[in-house]
Amino acid sequence: MHADDTKQSPKDVHRDPDYYFEDGSAVILVQNMLFKVHRTILSRDSSAFETLFRLPSGKQAVEGTRDSDPVILQGDTPEQFRSLLWSLYSLPHEIVEAGPPQDPGEWHGFDRFSNLTQIAHKYCFKSLEIWSLGTFLKWLSPSSRQPPPRIHTSTAMSLRNASAEPEVLDRLQRVLELAVLCEDELLHDAVVQRLLDELRSHDADLPWFIGLGERFNIQTLSGAAYYALMIQGREKWLTLAKDSKLTHDQLKLTREQLAKLHNGYYALVSRWERYRSMQPTIPPCVHYGHSCRQRWQAYWKELTKDDLIMTRFPADVLGKLETVLSQLYAYTGIMDMHQECRGKAVQAVRSLLAETKDGLAANFVDLP
Repeated sequence: MHADDTKQSPKDVHRDPDYYFEDGSAVILVQNMLFKVHRTILSRDSSAFETLFRLPSGKQAVEGTRDSDPVILQGDTPEQFRSLLWSLYSLPHEIVEAGPPQDPGEWHGFDRFSNLTQIAHKYCFKSLEIWSLGTFLKWLSPSSRQPPPRIHTSTAMSLRNASAEPEVLDRLQRVLELAVLCEDELLHDAVVQRLLDELRSHDADLPWFIGLGERFNIQTLSGAAYYALMIQGREKWLTLAKDSKLTHDQLKLTREQLAKLHNGYYALVSRWERYRSMQPTIPPCVHYGHSCRQRWQAYWKELTKDDLIMTRFPADVLGKLETVLSQLYAYTGIMDMHQECRGKAVQAVRSLLAETKDGLAANFVDLP
């Protein structure tokens, strides 16, 4: 935010049609666009402009009082600065109308709020930043969209051959970038959850989800994306790694990602063998002594040999555990255990499933 020695020629500079006010007191140049606005408006919210306008000018002419000597903003675009001015000058009903509608897919003001959030953060308009971040949170709220699919079930992992709307994914990535920039944990968590919902409904963009998760170190996202792609089989991996018809690089697998898929496959096959050899632990039965634990051990071995388990994809540990749970409810043999112990056995399998989901990313790593 300063004057530049390399002035643009007057013929290259244009006055903004909406925010060049004749009674304005501050002339600001953003790229090739001149804005003339009011210093009192830009000084709101204890912004960086308040500090700028208080700087002594000495004997020199005050910067920003005429077109030939504007305040020059570096690194911004006219669209970003225009979005900031829109938020400062608009009437209340105009602000309300620009927010996310009932159908978030039709939010035409998304780019405006994206620009606003970034420039408000840069120039310390804290209240505007909080408000615009909250608008994105409203856009992501479950009440504004269809309920998400069931989390990480084997059925949900049998993904459809359909791509998510590119604009939706681009917008989600942008909101994630803004949440990281502004260190907004609530928005960060909300957009990650929305990304997971999109991932569970589409498979054509899985390498994109993997790349995004790795770029921002979001292990829940990268782990879920690797897993969803892994259970589609090696032929699918190789197609995504080699298919020259894919025009978007983010939809291709890199050599490193392909290696992680292979490593994850073998790690999860080994993990299932460990699970199968040792049943989830339940506490001693206060009613039947050790008999419930012994029966649970025998039932676990029998359940994990069921045809529904053995015919699943070898590394589909989540699907196998979910199948065990469904079979457990219908398994008559478990009725020999005390009711309290039966409940603890079910909870032990649920806990093992949750632990496995949470640690998915740790399986898809480079070998040392």
